[in-house]
Amino acid sequence: MPSPVSVLLISPPRSWRPDGNFGDSHLVALGSFLEARTGARVEVIDLDYERFLQAPHPERVFGRNFFVVGISCYSSYDYLTAFYLGREIRRSNPSAILVVGGYHPSARPGDFLDLPGSELDEPSPFDHVVVGEGELPLARIVRAAARGEVRLDPRAQQRLMRELRRPAAPEPAREALTERETEVLQHLARGATNKAIAQALGVGEATVKSHVSAVLAKLGLKSRTQAALHALREGWVTRDP
Repeated sequence: MPSPVSVLLISPPRSWRPDGNFGDSHLVALGSFLEARTGARVEVIDLDYERFLQAPHPERVFGRNFFVVGISCYSSYDYLTAFYLGREIRRSNPSAILVVGGYHPSARPGDFLDLPGSELDEPSPFDHVVVGEGELPLARIVRAAARGEVRLDPRAQQRLMRELRRPAAPEPAREALTERETEVLQHLARGATNKAIAQALGVGEATVKSHVSAVLAKLGLKSRTQAALHALREGWVTRDP
């Protein structure tokens, strides 16, 4: 029997909140829904609570590899915290499917997907933005991960196509990829998860994770989306018609 998909749901630390913390109770309910409907193994972490512990454990967030990581962005007050938390998680867990949801992402999804009009002119770490109720969209993402698929948010796909139409900027010389790392990149660019890549190449998932990290480091990239863009630009894989 395959191991269940591991999911981490995070409530970021907040400098402002109205009455109580509606976001945390919603994440607990969301986690229960995912476990019941998808069989995923879900953990919920409230970083607002963690920072008041005598001995916080940041490795609970940054020291483990999850298939899917969801970050709650309760309001615009949490925007920068959620965005940069996503960047740090992407840095420590580059193969994760990173999702953000909440009131601010629902109102301004472009702020998390590098779309015109967004607040930040820098690469987004997120693969999906959940607009509105998150239970069913997140369940679909988790089921896709369990099947070995990675499906980008349609808005992220549009961003990717815009980037492909732009002339590539000259890149500094970097260490060449090995043959196996190139194979991993080709699978990754087609949307395969680490589990699917491991099955295709006949190796362990830990080996694939090591290859993915090496690919991103050698190419100076930060996410699977950037790696897919690079592979398409270099002609290592072709776009679907």
